[in-house]
Amino acid sequence: ERQPDKSRLLILFAFLLGLAIGNHYTILILAIPLIYWLLRTMGWRRLLSPWYVVALALGLSVYIYLPLRASQSPPINWGGADTLRGFFWMITAEPYQDYAFRLSRPELIGRIFSWVRLFFEQFNVLGVFLGLAGAYFLRKRVQYLFDATVIFLLMISIYSISYGSRDSVVYMVTGMLVFSL
Repeated sequence: ERQPDKSRLLILFAFLLGLAIGNHYTILILAIPLIYWLLRTMGWRRLLSPWYVVALALGLSVYIYLPLRASQSPPINWGGADTLRGFFWMITAEPYQDYAFRLSRPELIGRIFSWVRLFFEQFNVLGVFLGLAGAYFLRKRVQYLFDATVIFLLMISIYSISYGSRDSVVYMVTGMLVFSL
């Protein structure tokens, strides 16, 4: 049986990844494990095809809109992206950098306990058992996808637990969804 060519899907993935990064940097928490999985299954040579790089760059081109729009004197010009300094302020998410990994030890311990409580509230003991059983079978059948899943769950958990805002728990929504799958 002939295997379908996945090149078009990978081009679409690269383009959508660029668009997603243009929307919110935390998409990298999902993208890094996915890229790891693709690298392990396809190899560097195929993944670094010029078509994928161009598609990623096209997706990232949404950043061009920032200085263009900011230069038109909009009523709200948050960060002043029409200047080089303002543009970098915006694309590096400078206003939010102080929230990352800035909790005190007691706050961090409290967040860990809250995370564990939320996890068991969402899944209960049976759900946790089924999720772990699913992970066991995934590991046996598709090792690299299992690895990517564990990497993602660890990264999103660390980020959401240690992010210093009151609503950081919303970052766990995708982690809970992936665990449930």
